[in-house]
Amino acid sequence: MEYSYQTNVGKFTIKPQSGRWLLSINDNTLGSYNSPHQAADDVYNHATNHNEWDEQLDIDDPTDLSEWKVLR
Repeated sequence: MEYSYQTNVGKFTIKPQSGRWLLSINDNTLGSYNSPHQAADDVYNHATNHNEWDEQLDIDDPTDLSEWKVLR
């Protein structure tokens, strides 16, 4: 299963790879996680290491993975 969430700075994706979950924005990998929920939490908390997103604190965020689009 893969997940995506469109934002004003680009599209975040969470995809499985080798037993881990990769968080990316616009096909640029930001981090590797034990679960997709942990990756979604970093997006919500603006802790992605993508400054353009992390510095925006006054926008509507996906509060958890249930708000992400399931790709497959």
